[in-house]
Amino acid sequence: MDRAQASGLEVRCCSTGGVGLQARLAADVSNLDPGDDPVCRPAIVDASERATAAGALMSRARGAGEFDVAKWTVLEGLTATRLVRERLGPPELSILSDEFLDGIAHKEQPNLQMGMLRKLLSDEIRTVQRINLVQARRFSEQLDDASTVTPTGR
Repeated sequence: MDRAQASGLEVRCCSTGGVGLQARLAADVSNLDPGDDPVCRPAIVDASERATAAGALMSRARGAGEFDVAKWTVLEGLTATRLVRERLGPPELSILSDEFLDGIAHKEQPNLQMGMLRKLLSDEIRTVQRINLVQARRFSEQLDDASTVTPTGR
């Protein structure tokens, strides 16, 4: 392998790792809600700016060193999102508590039950879509097909 081939291989390896991290940063920025927290809001803004800058750096990078700069930019953004995640604490999942779900299951409102299930599945499909667009489309089609069937099977 000559020097040019080795350099090309090094660039591809660096860019592949950076792209995965950049996608993770973009997902964090879009999914985390800082609310009115005076520390979280600027941290998310900073992470968003770093995600944008890293994307621009990666699109123009020609060598491993330039990809490393982009990767470090992404890592700094991920550090900011980690701070937000730690400050906000664990997500509120009370809507999925057994007591809540049992209460909904015994109600005579199938539209409410179906609506909640559709919302939960749609959110999961959006998460899958960030990773695998084909699989997300398949899941979405299956959800559409399943939601057209009525409880009586018609």
